[in-house]
Amino acid sequence: ALMSGVLTARVPALATAAAASLLLLVAAGRSGAGSGDVASALAPAGITGIGLFVITLLAGELAGRLAREEMTARGSLELARQQAQLNRLVIEEMADGVLVIDRRARVRAANPAARRLLVPHGLGPVAPFQLQDDAAWAPLAALVDSAFGALAWPASGRDLRLQFPGGQVRALRLRARFTRPRASTGASGNDAASANEVFCVLFLEDLRSVQARTRQEKLAAMGRVSAGIAHEIRNPLAAIAQANALMSED
Repeated sequence: ALMSGVLTARVPALATAAAASLLLLVAAGRSGAGSGDVASALAPAGITGIGLFVITLLAGELAGRLAREEMTARGSLELARQQAQLNRLVIEEMADGVLVIDRRARVRAANPAARRLLVPHGLGPVAPFQLQDDAAWAPLAALVDSAFGALAWPASGRDLRLQFPGGQVRALRLRARFTRPRASTGASGNDAASANEVFCVLFLEDLRSVQARTRQEKLAAMGRVSAGIAHEIRNPLAAIAQANALMSED
């Protein structure tokens, strides 16, 4: 009865419980007929049959609830997987470099833009890797270590120069955000440590691109100001030209 309640639908499960109850009643009736006390023999069988029905209904309800929760969990897992894929796609296509760094200066994730900015040519190593692996990244590792100590970063960002072998230099504008530790109620061991770990999300930009964008914004602002000045000059000139035309007519 328990297995039928868990593995089958409600109607077959109740049919199984009914068949078992009928078999118990028949066996009890035959036993009672032999002893001459049918009522006393049927009472335990009837109570047992009622218990079988209760067990079947409870098992079916619990199985149905577990199945619904499993479907909900699968749907949530699929949504989380899709969201993770979208986030990964967006980060991969970002023009700015993105690094996720832990307290041990270990880069947990790096998009292609960041990997290009960390080396003079081509692409840098695939995450995970240590910032201590390359001597040129020592200023970056020191800056991140000091930032973890204060858990703060200037809103305007910081400028950093990476010196590569051969005299090549790359100037970077760095912006950072820190994740907040999650509440680890009920967690223990590695789960609690992972929940309390803080990560630094570092955004890297080539300083030349930042300066070029700033120059473009200044030129655009100058163009708008020039257009406004030209408009203010054309208005009185038009009035003067009209007055001259009227004077020439007279």
